[in-house]
Amino acid sequence: MTTQTTKRKTTKTSKTTAKQTSTAPKRSIKDFAPKPKTPAPVEAKAKTAEENASPELRKRELVDRVVEKTGLQKSKVKPAVEAAIAVLGEAIMEGRDVTLPPLGKIKLKKTRDAGRAQVTVAKIRQSKPDAV
Repeated sequence: MTTQTTKRKTTKTSKTTAKQTSTAPKRSIKDFAPKPKTPAPVEAKAKTAEENASPELRKRELVDRVVEKTGLQKSKVKPAVEAAIAVLGEAIMEGRDVTLPPLGKIKLKKTRDAGRAQVTVAKIRQSKPDAV
């Protein structure tokens, strides 16, 4: 005679009726009120744009300065500045002299290939501020 044993899976479900207690203190409406801001420290001397600027004029700063001077939107100034830079670069690479008052006259002196780049040496002749 053979006895067959079967295992039953029993699941026990219990309902927890105990309240979960929080250890955090109760908050009042005052806790949600905006906090007064502390004033920013006053600097002894405000730095001018020239003092903040790096020795190099980058395209981003050039676009920002053109926006300041013209009052136009940056979205309209940026493509114009980029196009002007591209045209100037192409003219110089072609060996053409570029005359742009008050910037001055840019004259190509020499070029040479340096691996994946081309090195261009140019001379800029500017009028003195008194002679303008």
